Amino acid sequence: MSLTGIAAVLALAGIPVSVLVARWQMRTALAQAEASHRSTLEVTRQQIEAERDRWILDARRAEYRLFQNSLNQLRRAANIDPGTADGRLMLQVVGAMAEFERSLIKERTRAGLDAAKAQGRTGGRPSVVDEDVLTVARARKAKGESVSAIAKALGISRATLYRHLGESA
Repeated sequence: MSLTGIAAVLALAGIPVSVLVARWQMRTALAQAEASHRSTLEVTRQQIEAERDRWILDARRAEYRLFQNSLNQLRRAANIDPGTADGRLMLQVVGAMAEFERSLIKERTRAGLDAAKAQGRTGGRPSVVDEDVLTVARARKAKGESVSAIAKALGISRATLYRHLGESA
């Protein structure tokens, strides 16, 4: 099977080829480190940043290609030529409609969030610190116990404890 065939099968399975390539590169690097009897694999900050930049650039290129394909499909379907005044007008109208639709989505989302808030529902992750936990933490703090010990005993992070103690102060 060719590489393009493998890529197509992986894409149908929902597995990004780039992830598999990155894993293969990592396995190769680890094998090379093992073969040279090194106990660590050195990855520099520049290598990490270069890899991140390459992934961002690939994503932007893919987004641009998708946009171009959508634009070309629209041109073919509606027989729009952007080289003429009529074609430019039509593309501007389509763009304005897309912007209007996006504004409607924003308004509906905001209205839904406001309605939920009016009913007393809030989104987001529930807090791990309630009033009972905070009371226990305050009492232990007043006895002189360290924040680290209190946080460990209550099963929360020091940052969370500091945040909630600061809010109540």
